[in-house]
This record gives sequence, C-alpha cells and structure tokens, in this order.
Amino acid sequence: MKEFVFIPSNESSIKLLKEIGYKPSSVENPSIDLSLRKKETPVFYIDRITKGKTEMIWKEGLNVLTAHKSVFVGRRLIGIPQNEEEIRQILKLYTGRNHTVYTSVFLKRADGTESKRRTLTRIKMKNLSPQEIDEFITSKQWIGEIGGYEFSGLFQAFIIKTVGSWTGAKGLPCYEVKNLINSIK
Repeated sequence: MKEFVFIPSNESSIKLLKEIGYKPSSVENPSIDLSLRKKETPVFYIDRITKGKTEMIWKEGLNVLTAHKSVFVGRRLIGIPQNEEEIRQILKLYTGRNHTVYTSVFLKRADGTESKRRTLTRIKMKNLSPQEIDEFITSKQWIGEIGGYEFSGLFQAFIIKTVGSWTGAKGLPCYEVKNLINSIK
C-alpha cells in the first residue's frame, strides 16, 4: 500500500480516488489564496495552486498528492458562487458558450522529488432558457461547487459536448493520478 497525504480538489475527487483503489493515509485541506494574479494564465494558475498547497503540508519523509480543479471562461476564473445572484450570472456566462475545466495534480515524494500532470476539459453548453437557469438554481446543486456545478446531476442535461478528461472535470484525472501514485517508491 502506497502511503500518501491527499489534498483534494473537492469531495468528488476523494470519491474518485477510492473508486480507483487508493486510500490516502490522511486528507488535508490547507487554506491558500485562490485569487488569480494579474496576467496569470489558467495553466500557471492551477500549477501554482497545487504546488502551493503541497508545500504547506510536505515535510521530508512524507508523500503529498494534491489535486486542484478550476473553471475558466477564456481567462476569467469562475470560483464558487456565494449566492443565487452569482450563480445566475455564471450560468448566463456559460450559456451557448464553451468553458474549460483545468485540473492539476501535483505529487511531492518523501525524497523531495516532484511530478505534476494536468488535464483540460472543454465543455460546450446549450443556450439556457431563463426557466432552465431558475430550475438549476432551485436545485441547489451549485452550492459549494467550483464553477457553480458538479460534473453530474441536473447540469449534465445542459452539456452539448465534452472534450477531454471526464474524471478531470469532476476534480481528479484518474489516469494521471494512478500513474503518479504508482511512481511512489
């Protein structure tokens, strides 16, 4: 059994990790500033966040695996909506457009060596009617979710096309994670 501390992107990523047969020795959730820096690209952003969270926990002799999922419309970071007005604005932004889910996974091994992987998943959304937006808001499936949705539930009915990693869009790119965990000695 590979021993590692896991810093998840969300609850879905913990579930996915278990589904592919891994149980971390512990789960941590360090607090880090998730603000996008001026002129920072989505790739640099997610890599900075995963490495930053890892460094807060890592010490010699400890394997730390960190996942972070972020949603962008162009270069605009979509965070976790705090209220119904915010999710309404996010849904209006998504309607009839593409958005991208970037997921980064960072492993710092007990000996200090590091590896990272990332996926991006493009999501094409249908044009949402005011009634569909209201229905989704009423469902409360957006509460506490990065980008305003979990990649399941009612939101699935609004997706026309997905290109990329389905599990990455949920918060944990399983293929990449399995390879990283298997690299732990």
